[in-house]
Amino acid sequence: MKKVSLIIRILGVALILVSLGILLFNLIHTEQMGKKNAAVVTQLQGLMPPARQGNPQDYDQQEMPALELDGVDYVCLLEVPSQGVTLPVQSQWDTNALKSRPCKFWGSIYNGNCILGGSGSQFDFCAKLDLGDSILLTDMEGTVFTCYVQRIDRSSTANFDRLSQGDFPLTLFVRQEYASEYIIVRCGWNR
Repeated sequence: MKKVSLIIRILGVALILVSLGILLFNLIHTEQMGKKNAAVVTQLQGLMPPARQGNPQDYDQQEMPALELDGVDYVCLLEVPSQGVTLPVQSQWDTNALKSRPCKFWGSIYNGNCILGGSGSQFDFCAKLDLGDSILLTDMEGTVFTCYVQRIDRSSTANFDRLSQGDFPLTLFVRQEYASEYIIVRCGWNR
């Protein structure tokens, strides 16, 4: 009986140490990705023309232009002023890249159907947003589009049908870490 008890304690300690190791790895990875994304934002801003406010009516069914940096095509910068967040957004959906940077899932801000997804470490701000918060998208030509949070949904799925519901020019989504639900943030042109 003492031998079984000792084995159970050793296994318990080993599981705790493995869990702490995984947690530490995730924290280090998140910090590294944050620094890398900040550097990419700075580089992209240096390559883009000066920022100017955009009007979606000035665009007729255009794809958003991409800017290549270190082999990755970026389509916009996503800024959430209330959270102090600015992130580069990859031009096409890639679940492997999603661990490092947000990606465009579908559409275009020009067409009023832009859907962007991110990982929990990058898009954790979604859980902290309030209705009326501003979200800025700056395309690679320096045009800034301002949207406002109009609705925040929680869902067990994030398929295209669910994400494209409603008439929102910008939708952000993230799967909550350590949870089985998605946060879907719907943004419109007006508060």
